[in-house]
Amino acid sequence: MSATHEKIVEKIRMDWSELGRGRLFKNHVGSAWLGKPAGQCYNSKTNAKAMILEKFSKISYGLEVGSSDLIGFEIIKKKPIFCCVEVKTKFYPKISTEQKNWLDFVARTGGRAYVARETEDGYNLSEWEPEIIKKKKNVKITKDLKGKMHIQ
Repeated sequence: MSATHEKIVEKIRMDWSELGRGRLFKNHVGSAWLGKPAGQCYNSKTNAKAMILEKFSKISYGLEVGSSDLIGFEIIKKKPIFCCVEVKTKFYPKISTEQKNWLDFVARTGGRAYVARETEDGYNLSEWEPEIIKKKKNVKITKDLKGKMHIQ
């Protein structure tokens, strides 16, 4: 993550709340090792120190690989609707297959999915359009009162 990415993420979170749209939370995704420290070693090829652990286990955190940078809810007609925002910078503009799958899933199951792209003066937020809609022509899309998307 770049400093620019983190600044945009924080700006979106603040704007979202200040505008009364709802609440967004940072979704850190990754894994780490937990165990009893048993010493240190040094890798002369990479000039890196490493911790040696015993009785260790891998811990995963966040939702899943591909899930958006921000998750939370948006208030629509006085009801909270699950939403997510994927943040893209000029240095990392591409949306991965896993991220597309996540955004599609959220949009198709009644949530709101957004992509925020870095601009000269901040960011541009746009609602995600599921891949199935992009591939079909003359598709009619409706949303019911619960916000679930129906494709005809």
